[in-house]
Amino acid sequence: MMKKLFLLTLLVAGVMMGVEAQNRSIDFEQTKEWKKVLKKAKKEKKLIFVDCYTSWCGPCRQMATREFVKPEAGTYFNEKFVCVKYDMERGEGIQLRERFKVTAYPTFLLLKSNGTEIGRLVGGNELLPFIEKVEYLLKPENSLSLKKERFKAGQLNKKEMMEYVDGLFNALDVEYCTVADSLFNLLSDEERLAPEYWNIFTYRLMFPKGRYFDYLEAHQADFVRFVGEEKVDGLLARCYKTALVPFTNATMSSNKFQELDEVLASLKESSFKDKPVIERMAEVAQARCQNDAKRLLKVLTQLMDEQNMDVFRLCMRAPLLIDATSMTSKERKAFVRLGDRYAEMCPPESQAQVQEMYNPLRNYRKS
Repeated sequence: MMKKLFLLTLLVAGVMMGVEAQNRSIDFEQTKEWKKVLKKAKKEKKLIFVDCYTSWCGPCRQMATREFVKPEAGTYFNEKFVCVKYDMERGEGIQLRERFKVTAYPTFLLLKSNGTEIGRLVGGNELLPFIEKVEYLLKPENSLSLKKERFKAGQLNKKEMMEYVDGLFNALDVEYCTVADSLFNLLSDEERLAPEYWNIFTYRLMFPKGRYFDYLEAHQADFVRFVGEEKVDGLLARCYKTALVPFTNATMSSNKFQELDEVLASLKESSFKDKPVIERMAEVAQARCQNDAKRLLKVLTQLMDEQNMDVFRLCMRAPLLIDATSMTSKERKAFVRLGDRYAEMCPPESQAQVQEMYNPLRNYRKS
């Protein structure tokens, strides 16, 4: 209740500020000198908010142009923080990237005035949920460093361990794997099925094999009852997509192709809502591994005609991964047309890049 009241108060404050507030966004410092940022934060007794971005990051641009320009953003962040943004691939941003081990974008660092990290958020979000997460991280009891000490001392209960796992995962700290595994070992079967611990599976279950996959399959009906069919089916679909995408969209040695058989065998025995479209993706993988341009063209055309763009995107490089000399001129042209159709559905800034991807087929000439 208090959390909702806080967000409502923030929203009302942004509206009541009137015309003057409409142009007030987050006031990012003009200086890029880190020492000056620290000096100002210390002088004004404020925390530091660092927007770590890159020039090519779409979610970074969305946060900058859609969320941080809102009056509520200025109301909240300018009051509490000295705000600064750095391109992690230029100037002092490179040193900060290495110092804070920033590996994904956008990353937002919450620091004390001396530069010590309090917490971080990774990825874009709408403004109010984003502020809610910032507020959560600013509470001393939610500090990841404190929770790390308490975890090592065995002082976290199961609920606190789950919160710690969530925090580590959101910060892209691989330690979440160790903590999640420790928590899973402590849970009873009844607790493992509970919604409050479902994130253990969403974080740890990446491929259709292993401990967590076996457990999910063995208790699938129970998970559907307690967590919901949409979440369970979505996770299973994600696992198979992750397992298949190296075969559909990535360069790999042919001696790895035999590993596809294991994925296909598991998929055959599974049951989930999106299985038919995942089976199409599996067909793409088989066609790629067998260098079968005719079959590949048929399946990709079906995906395009059915508007299964999410799966098509994961398969769009497959025509470039098989031997172009095995294709007929008609097939090469058909693959290029599919690429052009997909490009038309992409944002304007991405269309040329997608079309260029197919240039090896577009410009192919037999030697």
